[in-house]
Amino acid sequence: GSVLFDCGDGSNGTGIAGAAAGGSYTCKVYGSLGATSFHNSSDRRVKNDIVDSKINATELINKLRVRDFTWKDSTETSYNKRNLRGTATGIIAQEAIEHIPTIIHTPRVEETLEIDHDSDEMWSIDNGATQMLLLKAVQELSAKVTTLEEA
Repeated sequence: GSVLFDCGDGSNGTGIAGAAAGGSYTCKVYGSLGATSFHNSSDRRVKNDIVDSKINATELINKLRVRDFTWKDSTETSYNKRNLRGTATGIIAQEAIEHIPTIIHTPRVEETLEIDHDSDEMWSIDNGATQMLLLKAVQELSAKVTTLEEA
C-alpha cells in the first residue's frame, strides 16, 4: 500500500513541503500515519479573546451518536487490514457536525466557505478539539460528583 501526502502548496509526493506564507499550511495524509506524538498549537501568543468556557460540554457530547462499524475497504487489500482488528467504534462526521461543528473538518466551497456536500474529499474529526471538549466534560462531571458527595 501507499500513503499519499497532499501538502498545502498543491504538491503531491512522499515528502512534506516547507511552510507557506504566514507560517502554516494544511497537509493531508491519506493513509495511516504514526508518530510518537502529535501537537496542537496552544500558545497564548496565537490566541485572542481568552475567557473561561461557558459551553455545556457534557450536553454536547451526549448528543453525539457513538457507532460501531466496519470500514468499506477489503481486509484482503487494505494497507493496514483494519477490518481484521474487528468492529471499530467512533462517530460519523456528517452526523456530528449538526451538534459540534467545531470538531469537524469538511470540504468547503472556496468562494463561499460553505460545506461542499458534493466533494469527494473526506470529512474528518479534529481529535485535539474533541479532547478539549472531553476535558471540559470531565470537569463538569467532577464538579457534579463533588456536589453530590458534599450533600
